[in-house]
Parts: sequence; structure tokens; C-alpha cells
Amino acid sequence: VNEELPPIPVTLSYAKVSIDPATGNTVFEWETVVEVNNTGFALYYEDAEGAWQPVDGGAFVVTRGAGTTLQRYRYEAGSAIDAARYSVADVNGYGNQRVHGPFELNEVFGERTEEREIDWEGIRRENRAAE
Repeated sequence: VNEELPPIPVTLSYAKVSIDPATGNTVFEWETVVEVNNTGFALYYEDAEGAWQPVDGGAFVVTRGAGTTLQRYRYEAGSAIDAARYSVADVNGYGNQRVHGPFELNEVFGERTEEREIDWEGIRRENRAAE
């Protein structure tokens, strides 16, 4: 990781790691409200010795967009991961990572963002009325 580059501008607004009751697999869920210069996310868990290991040998979740649009992500690992702490790292085009977490199993970080449609026509009407 190159420490000389500025931080990656990604804002994580929600995260949770849980076990899917149907499959028994570990599931990562997270949301972002800002993503700039982000290529995707790497997922990690803390092993019994306290070392951070990549999930599924290096799972990488490609970003869905850039800017200030709500993005929701979900990754189901290939099995249950025997760990108590997990993290999500955003990765920029240079391969630099910024880690979010650690998160405990079933711990909720932040809160889900409500998607709301913007009433552009109503905003235009208000602006015209104010002129």
C-alpha cells in the first residue's frame, strides 16, 4: 500500500456480516453513498492468530458506479468463515486500499440508506415560481 497517495474517497454508510441461515455461508453486505476513484472492494476476516486473511482466497467485488449515488453490495462467501471480525476495503486504480471496520459478526454499522426518487419536475416548478 502506497502511503503517499491521498485517501480513497469512499463513504461506507452501512455494513453487516452475517451467516445466511439457508446456506450457512458468511454474507457481507454494505452500502456506499460516495465512491470516487474506486475500482472495487476486497473482503477480509481475522484468523485465530489475529492475522487478516482475504475471503475466498482474494475475492474482489467490482464497483457499481461512481459519484454520490447509493450503491448496495452483497457478497456470499463460498462457505462459513470461522472468524469473529471482518472488514471491507475499498481499492483504487493503483491497488491502494482503505479498510473499513473491523466489524463483528452480526454487528450493524451505520444504517441502511432510504432510496428516494427526486421530483425534478416539482423542483423546476418551485424554481420557476421563485423567479
